[in-house]
Amino acid sequence: MPTQSLHVRTFTGYSSTAQTVAYFETAQSAINKEQTFYISLCLGDASGGSAAGSYTSIGSVIPGMASTSLVLQEFGGNVGIGTKNPTVPLHVRGTATTAMLIQTTTTSDMILVYGNNGGTSSQGVYVMPIRVGSTETLVGGIQWTGSSMAYNGTSDYRVKSNIIFIGSQLLKLRGLMVKEFNIFDSTKREVGFIAHELQEYYPNIVTGEKDEVDANGNPNLQQVNLQGLIPYMVKGIQELASQATSSAAQIQELSEKATSQATLVQELASENTQLKSQFALLEARLLAAGF
Repeated sequence: MPTQSLHVRTFTGYSSTAQTVAYFETAQSAINKEQTFYISLCLGDASGGSAAGSYTSIGSVIPGMASTSLVLQEFGGNVGIGTKNPTVPLHVRGTATTAMLIQTTTTSDMILVYGNNGGTSSQGVYVMPIRVGSTETLVGGIQWTGSSMAYNGTSDYRVKSNIIFIGSQLLKLRGLMVKEFNIFDSTKREVGFIAHELQEYYPNIVTGEKDEVDANGNPNLQQVNLQGLIPYMVKGIQELASQATSSAAQIQELSEKATSQATLVQELASENTQLKSQFALLEARLLAAGF
């Protein structure tokens, strides 16, 4: 009994290879060869083993050629997942949870991105721009500058308010504890901060709380925005530079005073020598006079 507009039922027993449930053939493809599109269903694992499970595959076969991968909208148009009105070649619209998961089981590249067809522009090529709001305002992204990668965040004065200067940072920076450690299961030694220790001084660049867990008791690991520490470090460097300039001025002043004192000492020594000479002359005259 068919339950859909097109109901195809095939062999339901176990098979270690994919079972084709439908073929759609075209009289002639774009390259003037007969082409067959297929949808396959396999009961078992994707490698043809005996493990329980299932998978489906969609592709095409051209006589004399290997099977091709799934191609959607090869000659134009957009593909939508979770939306009926895609606005870009691949438009994925998710719910409040994760919209897209990309995972690989090998050490190969997970994502390959090619942009601008190898060309150049005055601002480089955004490999992964991040836009928000209905106006799709650019708030940051990963950018290829033509010679290096840049990780940008919007810092235009036109989107900022309540701008003030920050106070001294030297005491805070001196309090930071830089440590060496292993992270997760890596044997490689890393250098950095412990999140909750850094949070004591700069809570705005640390997420979460120490020892926080979710509803199931799983750790909510704290994260650190190390880039957010740069402005405080710059402020500290400016303070050190100011102190160095002030110290240099004081040293110069003391040096000038020391030079002046040395000159005075030389003058006094010269006067003392003259007085000794005059005293000796006077003493000789008194002796000559019979005193």
